[in-house]
Amino acid sequence: MQSKTSQSTSELLSGLIVSVVIQVETGDGQKIVTIRSPLQVNNHFPISMDLLCKKEDQLSCVTTIQPDSVFSVPLILAHKAALYLRPAGFGYGASTTPLLWNKLASEGYSLVQCPPPGGEGPPFHIAVDCEQVSYSAVHGSLEHAPNYVLHIYPTAVLHNYLPYNILYSTPITSNTEVPLT
Repeated sequence: MQSKTSQSTSELLSGLIVSVVIQVETGDGQKIVTIRSPLQVNNHFPISMDLLCKKEDQLSCVTTIQPDSVFSVPLILAHKAALYLRPAGFGYGASTTPLLWNKLASEGYSLVQCPPPGGEGPPFHIAVDCEQVSYSAVHGSLEHAPNYVLHIYPTAVLHNYLPYNILYSTPITSNTEVPLT
C-alpha cells in the first residue's frame, strides 16, 4: 500500500473561498487576459529581493523579484501563508517579522529587518507599504480577499544633485564617512 504525502489543490483550498483577478489588457490589435492572485508584491529596491514562505517551520524561496518588478503571489500562498523577504545574494537572513496581508491591511505600513550574514554587522531594513486595489468590476465579496499590492522600499534613499561630492555617516557607520557622488 502506498501512502499519499502530497495534498491536491482542492484539499489545500478545502472550505476556503478564494478570489482571483482577471486582468484584461488590449493594444496593438491584441487582447491579453491574465488570471492571477489578487495579492502582489512590487519591488522598488535597486536590487533583487527573495520572497519566501514558511512550510513546516522551514523557509522556502517562492521567487526572486527583480528590481522595479511586480510579482503576483501564488493563490494558495496569497490566502493562507505568512510571507518573508530578504535581499537576494547577500547572505542576509529572512525578515524577522512575517508579512501577513490582513495585518498589513489594518496597519497600512510596516518596517521589517533581515538579520545580517553570520550575525555580524547591521541588519537590512525594508519598508512595506500596503496599498488596497480597487477593480472596475467585482463579482462576489472582497471582504476576505487579499486585494492589495505590497510595495517594498528601502528605508532611505540618498541622491546628490550638487556639483560636488558629499560625505555622510549614519549612527551605525559613525566612525566612517561615506562619499555620496
